[in-house]
Amino acid sequence: MSVDGEDLHHTDSDEQSVSFVKNGPYVVKNIPLDAEFNGAGASEKEYILCRCGQSKNKLICDGTHHDVK
Repeated sequence: MSVDGEDLHHTDSDEQSVSFVKNGPYVVKNIPLDAEFNGAGASEKEYILCRCGQSKNKLICDGTHHDVK
């Protein structure tokens, strides 16, 4: 999986986890996402949450953090 060219390592484990990319988004694995927020780029197993607040696909990261100074 990648976010605008960043390689994010993942496993096939069912273990729940939340990690973050330095100066980037949260990577959430195996934690259900409320259907209200289930946007493009989200799956049942993994999704990437915006930390910069600038995503146009709010809650889900769209890579805008690359442009935020």
